[in-house]
Amino acid sequence: MPVDHTKSANDKAQLSEKTFNDDPTVQTRHKRSIDWQEIRLSGEDDGSVPIYDDCDDIRRKIRKLQRTQGFRISYWLRHIGGIKYNSWSRFMKAQGPDSGAENGIYYAAYIYFEKVRIVEGKIKTPRREQNELAHPRGFVIMDLLETQRTTSWRCADRS
Repeated sequence: MPVDHTKSANDKAQLSEKTFNDDPTVQTRHKRSIDWQEIRLSGEDDGSVPIYDDCDDIRRKIRKLQRTQGFRISYWLRHIGGIKYNSWSRFMKAQGPDSGAENGIYYAAYIYFEKVRIVEGKIKTPRREQNELAHPRGFVIMDLLETQRTTSWRCADRS
């Protein structure tokens, strides 16, 4: 005898009565379905979000992200703010906690990682909390070494 795979009206009614709150797996999926792009940080609209990770921290996070399966750097750069590959390359080659701070990827990547941290519900790292105490308004978005190299001093003429 063939098995009847059709659902009866009673079965359909039971399925429709099941609410969102009855199934914990549905709740979990719903919580994780929030996209990082939906998060808005205070000061994001005018570019004044304080940054509490130095350039080396951001480079470390980017390298970790690159190791995830299916990750494409060009796709990611486009979605965090239309950053060009050559800017990313220059930023990643720089060394030091403030080297590359003037590069647009520093700010854009920080915003991305902060939003992802919020979406995933992760707590702030101890280093991040130390940086917040030491720099309440965030890090300066400027490469200090580059600024020192390009600044010229002009002496007054003594004639």
